[in-house]
Amino acid sequence: LRNQRGDRAALVFAIARRAGEDACLVRVAPLARVPAKSPPDPDDWHIELVRIRQAQGDLWFDPAIEGGLLDHVRPALRGREGLLVGCAADSPTIVVPPLGEGRDRRQITVRLRWTATGEVEGTVTEVLQGMLAGVVRRWATDAKEQSRAELVRNLGGQALANLTLDWQGAVGLEGAPETPLTVTYRVSGRPGQAFDLTLFAESLGQTYGSLVDRRSPLLFASALDVAVDLEVSSDLPLAPRNWPEITLSHPQLDYHRQVRVEANTVRASRRLRTRPGIVAPADY
Repeated sequence: LRNQRGDRAALVFAIARRAGEDACLVRVAPLARVPAKSPPDPDDWHIELVRIRQAQGDLWFDPAIEGGLLDHVRPALRGREGLLVGCAADSPTIVVPPLGEGRDRRQITVRLRWTATGEVEGTVTEVLQGMLAGVVRRWATDAKEQSRAELVRNLGGQALANLTLDWQGAVGLEGAPETPLTVTYRVSGRPGQAFDLTLFAESLGQTYGSLVDRRSPLLFASALDVAVDLEVSSDLPLAPRNWPEITLSHPQLDYHRQVRVEANTVRASRRLRTRPGIVAPADY
């Protein structure tokens, strides 16, 4: 279970039944197999979860979620119909509950200083909760120095691609799976290196790769709440610039951005919240 290897759903199901618990396998069909055949074909319903009935309420296990986090299922499976297997039930089907909804959060605080000679230095602190915290917690706990360097590149590399990122530390590595994990890394850059403040999104509605004959819907499987608090101070005065406040909304996401330039400091905040759903063929 810790190494995320093998048939973990079957293992948890077998352990629960051996312990006398009322456990069921719940098999869900991937989007590519919807609508599934009737009568059910096992090839259609091959994503497995485990439901354990208890007096205080059902307990769910999703083997795709790392770190031992229970009662949390992948966003793409929330609200989907599943088949109950290996147990007695009043109905052969069940709707997967929206477990974990609103619990996948990422709060990023960036503090950078731009020196008069052009170097960039500072720190990034990330507070992670939910599924991403489980992935990062397992990676950081098991990793050697080289792997931790790769970890911070995965966390901050897109926004700070041309800068050097160095692991500084973490708080909460030994915490319970549902507790927040805080990761800190240093940022440095030589004169002349450009980096992206990730303030580019200003509009929605652009359709990419639209095909007239497309028939398959798109499963948008992300359910993440990402908030960024950015402050860049400069040893030299900054040219004034007006950045409009941006608020964007879509069935699958909400986005808000605010930027202020004050004397020698840029302060920006942005928040992106995504919701899982199915996008019609004409809309992507």
